Amino acid sequence: MTTLLWVEPDLGTISGGLRYNQQLRAALNTSGVQNPVLSLPGDWSAPLTADGPGLVAQVTSAAEEHDAGAVVIDGLIGSACPELFTPAEPTRILLVHLSAALAQELEGQQLEGAACPETPDPEVLRREELAVESADHVITASRWSAEQLRRRYGREEIIVALPGMELRPETPTGQTSSAQNPAVQNREAQTPAPADRPIPQLACVSAFLPVKNHRLLAPALEPLLDLPWELTLAGPHSRSDYGGEVIEELRHRLPGRVRSLGTLSPAEVAQLWQDTDLVLLPSAVETYGMVVAEACAAGVPSFIPSGTGAVEAAGEAGVVLDPQRPQEWTAALRQWLSSSEQRADLRERARRRRDSLPSWEQAAQQFRVLLPE
Repeated sequence: MTTLLWVEPDLGTISGGLRYNQQLRAALNTSGVQNPVLSLPGDWSAPLTADGPGLVAQVTSAAEEHDAGAVVIDGLIGSACPELFTPAEPTRILLVHLSAALAQELEGQQLEGAACPETPDPEVLRREELAVESADHVITASRWSAEQLRRRYGREEIIVALPGMELRPETPTGQTSSAQNPAVQNREAQTPAPADRPIPQLACVSAFLPVKNHRLLAPALEPLLDLPWELTLAGPHSRSDYGGEVIEELRHRLPGRVRSLGTLSPAEVAQLWQDTDLVLLPSAVETYGMVVAEACAAGVPSFIPSGTGAVEAAGEAGVVLDPQRPQEWTAALRQWLSSSEQRADLRERARRRRDSLPSWEQAAQQFRVLLPE
């Protein structure tokens, strides 16, 4: 039986990248690939503090212990410690969710309608470039992320393993059920178009961080208080200082229209999709936008930021808007709120998109082909 060792950071919480890793391992397990995990604690937001020799020794020892045919090194660790890609065996795979250089550029953003990126530390650039050049294989979770690495570091051979989605069957009311449905899993479900709700339900599901650009929602939605709608916010860090400020501002400028649910479990997210008509994702950067794909899997369309990986995730189910121009969002939302025909058209596009979403099995295959026979 082939063994694939995973080296990933212990962040103390579940992130989008770690959730991606977990889902991939589950898919690989079903095909007989063993997936032991070496979880490494540390401040991976400060990559220049990484202990190179110590990490190399730990990973080498774990690979020998598990007789690993290949090692997947999460980009948070690999970009901080390119020495991990020096050993010739076993095969070393760099899995990049978000470029370390780009993450540092975004670290100091203060999004008040305009992005103010920092200049990445030259040493961060040097280490990540060496990791990208030295790895036997580089895998990213989106074409957008792959293009970022090609543009920065010139490596052309980058594999894309798109996140898979679990499709949830739609009910005749336009809601979705968490029950497993073989017809939907086989992408053959056909359901009638849902009826409009009396009050359209908007949702923004993302972590409360400056790069997620929640503050755009206030100037975008404030001119629309003459129309019926409600906005639900959900995501980690809602109780942080920044999250609290954002929620307070939105509630002040959009009185009686906003509720905040904080961090949701997978079951709670599934329930939220049942209660949502349109997802708003105004982020400055999204490597893929898994939340958009998850919404599509439930037949829910999205308004998404231009120039990001969310465009790839949403496909025809997304309306692409400039994340620095709230007036664009206002105009698009007014049209959507005022036109039942447009709402029906966008719902239909989301339903078509859900039938073409990738599966975790397809993502796992991108890793399996790299393993030794």
